Amino acid sequence: MMRSFREELCERRPDLAVHLEENGDRVSIARILRAARRRAGLTRNQLAEASGMTRTLISSIEAPTGPEPALRSIERYMRACGE
Repeated sequence: MMRSFREELCERRPDLAVHLEENGDRVSIARILRAARRRAGLTRNQLAEASGMTRTLISSIEAPTGPEPALRSIERYMRACGE
């Protein structure tokens, strides 16, 4: 059975496996938000303008590391995506 790219990477980089385990929720949130923006056909700049947030904040919200974004920011982000 073939192993996934992620499995191969985690085997080669145990530190990455620990990071992914510790930040699993954050990674999932980032993926969901980026997917919503892409479905809406928006660039980060367009989303920033539509949401009233800065592009820096949009980038931070979409980052798979760092603190989890505030619920209010997620709501503004999703509303700007039309979801």
